[in-house]
Amino acid sequence: MPAPDFRPSDAPLFDNAVDLIEAPAVVEGGWTSALERRVGRADLIAVVRVDALSSDFVSRRSSYRLTVKVKSRLKGSSSRELVLRVADAEPGYETVRVNEDRLLEGAFVVFLKWAVDPESPQPIARWHLSPGSDAVREKIDYFLRHPMEDERNEVEVVEP
Repeated sequence: MPAPDFRPSDAPLFDNAVDLIEAPAVVEGGWTSALERRVGRADLIAVVRVDALSSDFVSRRSSYRLTVKVKSRLKGSSSRELVLRVADAEPGYETVRVNEDRLLEGAFVVFLKWAVDPESPQPIARWHLSPGSDAVREKIDYFLRHPMEDERNEVEVVEP
């Protein structure tokens, strides 16, 4: 597992949420830009199946726990099983709640970024799930072959 380098700009990319956009050509624009940045910043990209979906209720707070089985890795490394969590206070909670049945059908692509957990020595997984459709996979493959420039490495050239 790489050392966490989660940035504030990563929060909307790894939002502990699900999207159901199977045909990226239909939306393009902002979605494609977010996908490109998500591919570039992810520590792990893998094709997964949601094996179990459960709801937890602790201290009057609700959360979902998705146990996913890794079918193939496109970037990074991981164990064969991952646990993804989303709390009711997070915007992604509703995307899981309204798609419970859909999540248990078919393959998804998980984009995972490790982040520091101030309450634990273990990093936490920040994630985003997209459908494992051929069109989504083609976009991911393209962005893996043509990586975006990391803004930390870009310099402005000023002519004298």
